[in-house]
Amino acid sequence: MLPEAEGPFHGVVGESLGDSMSLAVVGESTAAGVGVLRQDDALAFCVARSLSRARQRTVRVQVVGRHGANLRETREALLPQLDLPCDTVLVVTGVNDALELTNGRTWSAELRAVTRELVRRGARQVVFSSIPPLGAIPVLPQPTRSALGARAAYLDGIMRETCAATGAHHVPIRFATQAGLLAADGFHPSATGYAAWADSLVASWPAK
Repeated sequence: MLPEAEGPFHGVVGESLGDSMSLAVVGESTAAGVGVLRQDDALAFCVARSLSRARQRTVRVQVVGRHGANLRETREALLPQLDLPCDTVLVVTGVNDALELTNGRTWSAELRAVTRELVRRGARQVVFSSIPPLGAIPVLPQPTRSALGARAAYLDGIMRETCAATGAHHVPIRFATQAGLLAADGFHPSATGYAAWADSLVASWPAK
C-alpha cells in the first residue's frame, strides 16, 4: 500500500496575483495524495495551481484526506478538520463506497448530509469530483474491473442527480489510465495524473 503524501497541508498559490479565493479539498486517498510523495504534487495543490492560472487569482488551499475513507467517514471524521468558512470545498469521494458496495439510498443521503454540513459551516460553493472510471484501470482483474466500473458509474449518476437537487456541483473528469498517469501501484494517480485530473476539473469548474 502506498503512503499518503507528506505535507504541508495548507498553502498559497499565485501569491503575486490580485484577488484571492480559498479552496479546501477533502476526501479519500486521492485527496490525501496517495501515489505521490508530497502534497505539492497531489490533487489539492494541482487544482489550486490550475484554478490560479485559469482565474488569474491567488488561491489559498487546504487539504484533509484519509486513505480508505468512505463518504460517511469523510463526513464524520474529516469535515470537522476543515478550516471554514471557505469559498469552495472540493469533495473527492466514491471509490471506497464503490468497493464497499454502498447502496444508492445511503449514498444519496450521505451526499445530502455532507452538502448541508458544508453549507452550514460556511462553504460558499460545494463541488464534488466525479468518481474515476474504475472500469478502465488495467491493474484490476476481470471480472472485478467491469463490476467495479459499473458500480462506480451507478454511484456517480446518483451523485450527479443529488448535486442537481441540492445546489452542489458535480464536475466530470476525463482521467486517462495510460502509462505515466498512474502511480507504481497502477491504481492511484502519479504526479502527472493528478495534474491532468486537476486540469480536467478546472475546465468544467462552476463559474461562481
